[in-house]
Amino acid sequence: MMWHHGLMNYGGLAWGAVLIIGLVKLAILAALVVLAVFLVRRLGRPNQPPDHHSEDALAVLKARYARGEITREQFLQMKEDLK
Repeated sequence: MMWHHGLMNYGGLAWGAVLIIGLVKLAILAALVVLAVFLVRRLGRPNQPPDHHSEDALAVLKARYARGEITREQFLQMKEDLK
């Protein structure tokens, strides 16, 4: 094997260069995987309002029923409508 300036040559390239090229390829591959995962998560989820809005609406509905503003039938119908 040929030695050049303390590094072993491999097809004209030093092992250090081979290692750096391998790490750059690995970094590019990792970046592509991260980008793909980000796009799948971002584009794959439907635009739905967060669940806390329906919980807030139910709390308002319960408060209205407790204050006597709506009847039991209205409460049950509105509660069903929220689901």
